[in-house]
Amino acid sequence: MNYRKKRKNSGFTPLNNSPRRIAPRGHSTGFTLVELLVALTIMVVVITPLTIALIKNGQFMVRNKEKLIAESVASEQIEIIRNLPYDDVGIDTGWPHGILKTCPDPITKDGIKFQVEVIIDDVDDPYDGCNLGTSTDKCYAPEKPEDPHGNDYKKAEVIVSPYSNREGKPIEADKCTYPGQKTTLTTDISRSGPETDAETGVLQVSVNDASGGPVADANVDVTNVNLGIYITGKKTSTNGKITFYALPIDDNYHIVTTKTGHSTDQTYPISEENPNPTPKDQSVLLLQLTSISFSIDLLSAMTINTVDINGAPILDPVTFTIHSEKKIGSDGLGNPIYKYTSIQTTSSGSINFIDMEWDSYTFTLDGASAIQFAILDTSVDPPEIDISTSVSLPPNSESSFNIVLTAGPAQTPSPNP
Repeated sequence: MNYRKKRKNSGFTPLNNSPRRIAPRGHSTGFTLVELLVALTIMVVVITPLTIALIKNGQFMVRNKEKLIAESVASEQIEIIRNLPYDDVGIDTGWPHGILKTCPDPITKDGIKFQVEVIIDDVDDPYDGCNLGTSTDKCYAPEKPEDPHGNDYKKAEVIVSPYSNREGKPIEADKCTYPGQKTTLTTDISRSGPETDAETGVLQVSVNDASGGPVADANVDVTNVNLGIYITGKKTSTNGKITFYALPIDDNYHIVTTKTGHSTDQTYPISEENPNPTPKDQSVLLLQLTSISFSIDLLSAMTINTVDINGAPILDPVTFTIHSEKKIGSDGLGNPIYKYTSIQTTSSGSINFIDMEWDSYTFTLDGASAIQFAILDTSVDPPEIDISTSVSLPPNSESSFNIVLTAGPAQTPSPNP
């Protein structure tokens, strides 16, 4: 007899047609893969911002420490400058001249290395008027008379930069410090006595363009190798002038004026090659003002074409000696020394010149070309045959000139009886 009772059908059949397993009480079934991924995602979302915040906070604390120590270093350097005699407050290789270095040796404090830059400038105070060589944005006193002493006091600036700023970058151009976080302190330093320039003189430089107008922001470098003076990076004011005060008395101040995209004008030392320079290096006289003017303007380009009498290009190479009208002196025999002189040969009937100063340029047939060709001067009527011709090149232009050549050498003019 079958005593087994039939299981009552509850109406539920497992999907896998197998009986369900029920976990015993007190035991966990564990995390599924999806639950683990969700948990990890939550941890990343929460922990990542905290980690970044901690890193940034650490960086901020380091930077803040560097800044505080940099301020201390700058303050110490300012105090050193304040305690110097007034005449010593300056740059050893620049102007105002003194005993300070623009880029002193690095300073290490509290285990951090710093680079220091020192800048010293003369200040023209409008209280007693302004000097003509001072820019109006630095000194403006139209109601007051001109002040011949534009160096009323000195301004000292100390810039401190931690080496951690480097990040693989080089020192900035014309500077001593690295880009990035910098600490700057400034102070004004006055004379202890009255304003005077005893045992010194004043040099004033004017820079004009081709039409005689002032050239603002022109670079003016003044050097005197004998005295160890190297003044660079100075610029003219809006009126094209700049004044250098309290210069030691001497005869060998070399001056160079230029500007980006412009020509260069300068003084020249007396030498064996140029015994009579024009203009020569300047002299600064005791308690006197030395003034000198220079002319610079935008550079030009010039093309010289060699053509025959019918205007067709002469493709044969033609050699010219070219010189400018401007001179920089004369030799021992009195022969002029030109600012620009060169020997050039045409290619395919032309010569190209770039970055040329405005001037009148003379082209003279040179060597074998003087035998093969002659220059036809078409500016006169009737045209004349010569060995040279001149063209006038204006500033800031791209000019093209034709030189008409004929066959055979020109007759050299006979000397005057």
